Amino acid sequence: MRHTSKRLRYWFDNTMTRGTPALIGWLFAVSLVLIVAISTLIVFATPQSEKATTVGNTVREIWVNTVSTFRLGTGAETRVQLVVLQVLLSATGIFFASTLIGLLASGVNKRIQELRKGHSMVLEKDHTVIIGWSDEIITVLSGLVEANRAARRRSAVAIVANMDRTEMDELIRRRIKDLGNTRVICRSGSPVDPADIDIANLAQARSVIVLRPPGDNADQQVLKTLLAVTSRLDPGTARFHVTVPVSGGKSLAAVKLAGGGVVEALDVDDIVARLLVQSSLQPGLSSVYSYLLDFAGDEIYIRPEPRLIGSTFAAALHRYETSALIGLRYADGTVDLSPGTDQLIATGDEVIVISRDAGTIELVDGEHQIDHAAIAVAPPTTRPVKHAVLLGWNRRAPAVIREFDQYVGTGSRLHVVTASTEHKVAVEAAAARVPGLDVSTAQADTTDRDELELADIHQYGHVIVLSDDDADPQDADTATLITLLQLRDMQAQHGWRHTVVSEMADSRNCRLAAAAHVDDFVVSEHLISMLICQISQDRNIARVYRTLLDSAGGEIYLRPVPEYLAPGHDVDFHTVIEAARRRGEIAIGYRRTSAAAQSHSSGVVINPDKTVKMRLDACDKLIVIARE
Repeated sequence: MRHTSKRLRYWFDNTMTRGTPALIGWLFAVSLVLIVAISTLIVFATPQSEKATTVGNTVREIWVNTVSTFRLGTGAETRVQLVVLQVLLSATGIFFASTLIGLLASGVNKRIQELRKGHSMVLEKDHTVIIGWSDEIITVLSGLVEANRAARRRSAVAIVANMDRTEMDELIRRRIKDLGNTRVICRSGSPVDPADIDIANLAQARSVIVLRPPGDNADQQVLKTLLAVTSRLDPGTARFHVTVPVSGGKSLAAVKLAGGGVVEALDVDDIVARLLVQSSLQPGLSSVYSYLLDFAGDEIYIRPEPRLIGSTFAAALHRYETSALIGLRYADGTVDLSPGTDQLIATGDEVIVISRDAGTIELVDGEHQIDHAAIAVAPPTTRPVKHAVLLGWNRRAPAVIREFDQYVGTGSRLHVVTASTEHKVAVEAAAARVPGLDVSTAQADTTDRDELELADIHQYGHVIVLSDDDADPQDADTATLITLLQLRDMQAQHGWRHTVVSEMADSRNCRLAAAAHVDDFVVSEHLISMLICQISQDRNIARVYRTLLDSAGGEIYLRPVPEYLAPGHDVDFHTVIEAARRRGEIAIGYRRTSAAAQSHSSGVVINPDKTVKMRLDACDKLIVIARE
């Protein structure tokens, strides 16, 4: 009973903070209930001889008494004395009611102001808690809203940040027009104060997300917040996990120590660096990751499938029509993407699939006709020799240099162009860690056309443009846009041919950058925010993406169609899967080059219908998961 009372009060408090319409609604409802109740008592208290004889008349009498409440007297009396007394009595009642309303309004207003400060306890269950506030809050919250909408479940998100509650509510309402079936509860408090974090009801939460605040000491603040979370709970019995983004290996180690078994820490700089390098060598790759991370498209799921126990992985590849099997999660928790085709699926193993939603993961029986004549025989790929130029510098640049060395062959070159001589020492230090890569450096303002012309960009087949993370995001993107426009004009004027991949700070600026005909974008904060959302929904997904982004594991590649299919054949995707299987790879989609210029998804198609026949051009790419 006490718990029910707290839930009702919690619901009432939330409605009271929704502004004037909610207050008017409550006033109308309470007044109507009281007036109707008293009117009903008056009717039934009327002497027997004066009572209504039918139900209809009784209702009519209640209605008359209700509406007469708003009149001064009944108007039936004609004697002056009685009229004066009735008016006086009504005026007295009005004065009393006005005073009472004033007192009540004062008390209600005081309570509303307290509620709007956002210090009351959250009484949700199985909700997601976001601690902290940053520019990524809208992306993270939008992702959670889409996740709840896709799962067709009602859920709640509680936000605890060192901001005014009404300011948070207003910003969320302005940026996210439709919250769907997700309730958002904002609370004001310090992210590093355990007492303030307690109001989010962590004990009943399903997952916790800690956001990195802006500033140079972001990782330190994240670490303190994580300590505040774990200080209130026993990590061994916690029913939730905490997703934490940090930058740098030292911070990553400290966060793992502080969080123990409940934390899933993401090295933001390392992930973005890998995406930049991979996207520069394979334009369109960031669109693949964006598609998989966005809850509005196909996603990665981990599910048990007892009917596949005893089957080989190769046989299981063709058992899904609306999903794409990409790997296994073994009983010991390890993740294997693109396992051997003769790998047996054992008891306790789970399948890793790409599917539209959980409801479309279905096994099918029957044989599929494979067009063996359409399958090409091509030699396995080797690490290519690549020459690239890196324009700009930020804290992720050393990781970019390291990752570039992981994906290219001996004899590759990387030329780093920065605006300051101060970066030369950092470039030399990063180059010393990759002795097999030829790293050179030069100083130039990448927004200046004359200086950019002198950087000898024409010698390199790939260009990576970094965003200045020391500047305001909008200012950084403005400088990036100027550089991209200069590169496009230089390409058109000189006939240069090289891929251009750019890092953007704000995803909204990608539409502006489309005019520069960039081959690919990596919106670092947006991709990281979506990855955080995915992991908050299913902790096991973290291992899958770590494997995908690790050069030693199964990774996503965009490879030429002629390496898999002979020209001039119409094939279904079962044949494509078989062609990739023979190379020890898993086909998950394709990219049509002709559609890349017009499509917001860069021509990328993930998890296509396997029964529909199609003809891929020689310039198109197959999207596969493979081990190099």
